[in-house]
Amino acid sequence: LAPQRIVSVDTVFVRSLKSDDARFAPQQMSSLKSLPVTGVYFKGLDLEQLVRLHPDVVITMTGDTNIDREQKLTGIPFFAVSKVPTASYETTIRLIGQIVGRQNRGGQMAEFWSQNVTAVKSRAATIPADRHPTVMYTGQSGDIFSIPGKDTVFGSTIETAGGHYVGGTLPASHARTEHNPVGIEQIVQWDPAVIIVASTSAKDRIMNDPRWRMITAVQGRRVYVPPQYGGLDGLQAVLGMVWTQGVLVDHDDDARVALTGIMQNYYKLFYGHPLTSMQIEQLAR
Repeated sequence: LAPQRIVSVDTVFVRSLKSDDARFAPQQMSSLKSLPVTGVYFKGLDLEQLVRLHPDVVITMTGDTNIDREQKLTGIPFFAVSKVPTASYETTIRLIGQIVGRQNRGGQMAEFWSQNVTAVKSRAATIPADRHPTVMYTGQSGDIFSIPGKDTVFGSTIETAGGHYVGGTLPASHARTEHNPVGIEQIVQWDPAVIIVASTSAKDRIMNDPRWRMITAVQGRRVYVPPQYGGLDGLQAVLGMVWTQGVLVDHDDDARVALTGIMQNYYKLFYGHPLTSMQIEQLAR
């Protein structure tokens, strides 16, 4: 919404900047990487550094438990936003648009989210609840024995798309945790019909591990990796939601091909440029 107004970023954002990142042009990438890194919201910000940067506001996450103390010590207004459930991004985008003086563009971006989430919900509502497949998401940070809770962006994206997410059976205290250890015995008990994994390497490990062979999703070869440039996390989760519904409802990994038009509109609206022909070719693989 206003990249030129950013005076610092946090560690998580810097780590998300990859060489094949489709979001930013090389000049934008260089500019973002040169910004000061002011800690990370869930561990604590460097308040002395923050004060020296003289920001008008700090936008953080609701997981930042130090907001009141940080705001009091620095005298800087803090705004906390959430990325769960997935539908909450519409509110978040509108709020940030107001904060940075980009209400019109923020409204357009929020409307994109709203329209696509509504379309996904409408299609999911046409399918009887007892026909919603059981889905497991795993592979974050390469760990195939860890899953997010049901109230994370991953769980809410799958549920909205028409899946029955296994994370809903975890204790309530784990609902918002993105890394919950699980054993193979628990996975066998869940016996998911579909498994969505964060990476191709995680998929390969599952498909080649004898302990997973009895799982319905593995036997039916319904283990899927979200398309590059449109996963289930962060601001791209609306794309991941559309794709997830394709593989759940249509049983079709090639749903990523039909997703191309939506992705092009997303990248033009949110980042000011479409995907390149090479990136589109990667989506169809």
